[in-house]
Amino acid sequence: MSLLACVTVPDGATARTLAHLVVERRLAAGVNILPGALSIYRWEGKVRESRECLLLAQVSRTAWEDFRAAVEAAHPYEVPC
Repeated sequence: MSLLACVTVPDGATARTLAHLVVERRLAAGVNILPGALSIYRWEGKVRESRECLLLAQVSRTAWEDFRAAVEAAHPYEVPC
């Protein structure tokens, strides 16, 4: 059984880079990139809005920790979603 990981990134170039990274490392079987996501979130005490790309990655349970570590290391945000 696999997991579905949702990851937001700021733009399409970042989305493609991150998707290629996890698929090439065999940390995800595949990644779908959905551009144009509107994210509403709390950051530094304020409610904010951003246009982002949403990545949906199919990740095996055994690859989950390595997937998470790779995304955190390569992600441009201070705290990846």
